Amino acid sequence: MTDVLSHHIGKLIEIANRAIEADEMERLAALEKADLNAAYEDFKERNGIAHINPDTPEWGAMMDETKGEYDASEAARRKAYNAKRRLKSAIARYRAA
Repeated sequence: MTDVLSHHIGKLIEIANRAIEADEMERLAALEKADLNAAYEDFKERNGIAHINPDTPEWGAMMDETKGEYDASEAARRKAYNAKRRLKSAIARYRAA
């Protein structure tokens, strides 16, 4: 009985750790997204543009200038997705036990 209980507690601790990781990755992804949106707004403000339509030269210039922020946002989004996937896998292993 003690071995079974220890096994379940170990899996629950893994789930808790994965949940904390997923929450942190989601928080970081939200921060990176906010940084990206701020970079877009900064570009528009510096260039005196209220709105930029896609597929325009201004859009291309904004995308070029904010590529670093975009790449960071996408990387954080992928890390959050992968952390949630690892959490789901840990939960599935617990349910299968």
